[in-house]
Amino acid sequence: MVAFSSFKGTNNAMSIDINDLVLAPNDIELSRSASRQSLIRIRRGIYLPLNLIPNNAPPWKVRRLITQARAVSLTAALCPQQPPVLTLEAALAIHGLPSWINTADICYRRDDPTAKKQPHTLPFVELYGVRTPPVYDRRLVSRRLTNSTDTIAGIRLSPLWEIAVDCARYLHPMAAVVGASSCLRKLARFDKHNQSDSRKQEQRWRVDILKKLDGSPRFKNSRKVRKVLEIADAGIETPGEGYLLWLMHCIIPNAVRGCHIEKGLTPSPAPEWLTTPATASARNLSRKTATEQRIKIFTQYEIIASGRQYFGDLAIPSHKIIIEFDGGEKIQNSRARIEFLERQRNLLNAGWSVVRIDSRQLAHPQELIDYLISRLSALGIPVRHPQGSLWSTIPRELLDLDRRY
Repeated sequence: MVAFSSFKGTNNAMSIDINDLVLAPNDIELSRSASRQSLIRIRRGIYLPLNLIPNNAPPWKVRRLITQARAVSLTAALCPQQPPVLTLEAALAIHGLPSWINTADICYRRDDPTAKKQPHTLPFVELYGVRTPPVYDRRLVSRRLTNSTDTIAGIRLSPLWEIAVDCARYLHPMAAVVGASSCLRKLARFDKHNQSDSRKQEQRWRVDILKKLDGSPRFKNSRKVRKVLEIADAGIETPGEGYLLWLMHCIIPNAVRGCHIEKGLTPSPAPEWLTTPATASARNLSRKTATEQRIKIFTQYEIIASGRQYFGDLAIPSHKIIIEFDGGEKIQNSRARIEFLERQRNLLNAGWSVVRIDSRQLAHPQELIDYLISRLSALGIPVRHPQGSLWSTIPRELLDLDRRY
């Protein structure tokens, strides 16, 4: 006898929750009839109805839904008295937030000293010609920074701010910037048309997270963690933009995150006993020189050109440079193409230089680095070969089209 949980019909919201799962105590018996019943095997004893994944969904959405199902199924598979607390990309998938790796390991913490620490393999899924590779359940044994949890449809998650810290702590720096930016974007309720409020919220959260880190015990890679959180940006809309933001900070010396609310920030005055005409003059000169050397990188930078409002993906206003990521969705029809060309013409006429990057270039990091160094150098930006605490060669698995966003 096969017992099923209740499940809904086609999910128009493109998301999976725990009530969508089909639970089967006799996995072998159900496996023999799974194709006839249109079920997808997620893990042993847990299936997902095929009709919850539209057959016209693009490959990245198919894989995202499978990742959501894998994350949700972990709660159903483990003892309900000690449920897991999801984090990293699996938690971002439950939130519906983008991450660099779309087919992610299911990472979690659990208050159970007897639980196994060895990773558990989840099988690959082939659906509509889209192959979703196998992944692991991975239990993190590090201490959490808080005892609080968020809950979405019965699934326990680390709070978004802690997910941001975990991304910075455990992921490759590029993927970490993408994940932490996603968290900040949701925490700040980012709206590029109302950036005043959004940026203030973003800054409050950033300061609060960094204070939490200051009050916690030090851990490995703490310098990298702080650097990731300092440059992560709520204005990042896509993983491709996050990739470029990370890379720009690696190849531009003294690059800093552009602050959209700088008018409200003033430096603390020096103590009176240090203030003499000579030291004040030297300090002001040093501060001015350091400021001039900084290259401020802004996201969703507002530009008015030919009476039209535009937002640059990444911008260096001091040199009137925009770096645009073309993810393949900006030109879908002839009308969009006309608007795209008009936008390009208006920006150029307003004196802006536009550096365009398409999604295919992301798969070839060294070629992209050489291209950016060449273009930015020609436009007057001091550049170098990538280095610093954020730099790390991108491993091959992060470029696998079956795994990335």
